[in-house]
Amino acid sequence: MVDSCFSGMIFKGNDTEFYSRLYLQSSRHILTSGRYDERVPDGDPGLHSPFCKSILHQLNNHTGSIFWIGDLCREVLKAFMVKGAQKQLPRGEQLTELGHEGGEFAFFSIDTPDAISILSKKFADAEEKKAVRHAINTPLSDIREMIRKGRIERAIKQLIVLVEKRKSSFIDEVSLLSNTWNDLQRDIRLGILSNDEKSRLANKCTLSLLKVITTIEKDSYINE
Repeated sequence: MVDSCFSGMIFKGNDTEFYSRLYLQSSRHILTSGRYDERVPDGDPGLHSPFCKSILHQLNNHTGSIFWIGDLCREVLKAFMVKGAQKQLPRGEQLTELGHEGGEFAFFSIDTPDAISILSKKFADAEEKKAVRHAINTPLSDIREMIRKGRIERAIKQLIVLVEKRKSSFIDEVSLLSNTWNDLQRDIRLGILSNDEKSRLANKCTLSLLKVITTIEKDSYINE
């Protein structure tokens, strides 16, 4: 089942774009065993909880090659609503404040072991070509707007493509900034930075990026 806007595209033969938009875009979902004010049962000692049993049941009995997280959340919720006697109500939602960009996490059937690599390559190739075409035509003012909205990683990627295609001498400087930003994100994920350090280093990267863009504009290596 696909319960989403424009889901009918799957029947039009151009399913690559449809799946790529779901599979490649960032996905941040959470599925909890109950609501904020509920105590949930652990189940019998040594066995799975009712919540865990429901998830395993859905995964083991799904007949398709791909099981989207949104569908899993809905099926688990429906199962508990049907049971009725269970005094718990699972909840599955998107975490838009933590980086969700409309994507869907996907579970792949073990009967199709090559599905992930095949789909990933097809979708990544299509998305990369689209990103390159867009980046080449992206004026620096648009990249500044990305930075203003806090989309630093995307701004850096767009700038790298732009300076590479225009054979700008700033490619090394932009690449260094990209590495610095990636290192910062890694340290944040590892939890080795304090909040003050995260803010200070993120601001430093952002200012350096804006400085490079200003220098490029003044030097006229890239014309809008």
